[in-house]
Amino acid sequence: TLGVFLSEHILNLFTFFELMTVTSYFLVIHDEDEFTHRAGNMYIAMSIAGGLIQLMGIFLLFSYVPTLFLSDIPSALANVGNIKYLIAILIIIGFAVKACMFPFHIWLPKVYPPIPSPATALFSGVLTKTGVFGILITLQFMNYDILLSLIIFFAGLINMFLGGLLAIHHRNIKKVFAYSSMSQIGYILFGIGAIGLLKGHNYDVYYAGIFH
Repeated sequence: TLGVFLSEHILNLFTFFELMTVTSYFLVIHDEDEFTHRAGNMYIAMSIAGGLIQLMGIFLLFSYVPTLFLSDIPSALANVGNIKYLIAILIIIGFAVKACMFPFHIWLPKVYPPIPSPATALFSGVLTKTGVFGILITLQFMNYDILLSLIIFFAGLINMFLGGLLAIHHRNIKKVFAYSSMSQIGYILFGIGAIGLLKGHNYDVYYAGIFH
């Protein structure tokens, strides 16, 4: 997890992100019963599928820009045309799975109930936030493009309301936690998406999203 937050090279970030996925899988199947293995299969399948889509985006990025260092990508990507949107969407999908962004949230209520409570806290408090961080990084190297910001903005709105609505319709406390986490992540995505929309106040919503 630290590797994800400290990487300056997007391929390093991807590598640590996938290592985090593999190691967290063992938290999901900790009890070694049929219930946990079903949850683990869904978690690892969605994570690997998202990772492969993300890797496709990174390969496409490298074919259009000469560098994969995060600080150099924004200037290099500015002149490649509309292909940059496809690159950004592919990369974001990999992060969106971990961030439980709609419609990639379906693993969350399946995984939370069977895993031990300390692991639930780790998933909710740390692992999902790495996905949010990745989405923020992608928006940064897209120079907070308006179109992409709108997509994240409305995805955040859907997360907020859908997560809250689903939470009040469940009685299993861990499913309530799962959907509550989805809703709270919506608030963060809402703030991140608003960065590209509120040009004069972009740092205010940046700090608000990060603070939340």
